[in-house]
Formats: sequence, C-alpha cells, structure tokens
Amino acid sequence: MNKKGRHRETVKRALALAEALEDGWCYTTGYVQRIAERVWGRASSTEVDTALEILVERGVVRRVETNHPVLFCKGDDVEGVRLLYDGREAAVTAAAVRKLLEEIVAGLKSHVFHMPSRSVTEKLGLKPSSTLNAAVAFLMSMVDGKHFAGLETRGSRDKAYFVFRK
Repeated sequence: MNKKGRHRETVKRALALAEALEDGWCYTTGYVQRIAERVWGRASSTEVDTALEILVERGVVRRVETNHPVLFCKGDDVEGVRLLYDGREAAVTAAAVRKLLEEIVAGLKSHVFHMPSRSVTEKLGLKPSSTLNAAVAFLMSMVDGKHFAGLETRGSRDKAYFVFRK
C-alpha cells in the first residue's frame, strides 16, 4: 500500500473511532485507547495518538490541556469526563461536580479554603489519583470558575489540594 493509501486508511480508522465517542464527553487518552481497542481490535498508543491528531485537525474533537492529562472533548457542551481509573473505566459528571461545588461553597467560612483532594474524590465516590484530580479540576473550573481557584500541590509528598474562594 502506498503512502496515500495508508493515510486514507488511517483517516478512516480515526473517523470510526470518533463514531464510538459520545457527544458531550471529554476523554483521557487512556480511555480513548480502550475504545480504539474495541473498535479496531488492536490499537497501539502511536495509532491512537495519530487518530486523535487527525480528529483534532478536522475539528471532530477538541484538545483541552489540563495540569496533568490532556483531554479530548467531543461536542460543545460537556456532560463529564471519562477516564481509566484503577484499570477500570470511570466517569465524573459535571452535574455531580456542580452539586459538590455548591455544598463546598455553602459551607465556606474563610475567603480561601484548601480541601485535600482525597476528601473531594471520596465525596464523588472514587479514590484519589492525579488523573482524576485533573479531570475534577477541569470540570470545577468549567462549572464555576468564580469559586474554584485551582488545584495545588504542597509539601514533600506533593499532596494535592482543591482551592476554593468565597
């Protein structure tokens, strides 16, 4: 197969992958890899990266930089983030994050409040991880950038804290 034929095949595979991604969701690369394996049967990380580049160039998905993983979002409205978590697939919805954020803001007593990431992720029913922290931080900034001030690491063990302001 010549170079033009291989490129055409790669584009076809990328578009098939895009069909398997739901509108309104953002995905980590690991999650997209899992979907690609279902759609293509076998998928290397290089093939997935190339497919995602093609989909971004064509405007099918958009690339969102976070402080850890890169997210790929399909559609304009974001319902949540899908990620691989402890080897399993997990989803964090914008609605759950919005509800949690409202609870936190309602209980704020100081102008700036640092909450350990473990507390935040446990309230969402999940165990903490850097990928999950970044996904939740992305959703919090999207849902309420006024009260969510960011994600910080502190100390020798690099403990992560979600920062909120009144």
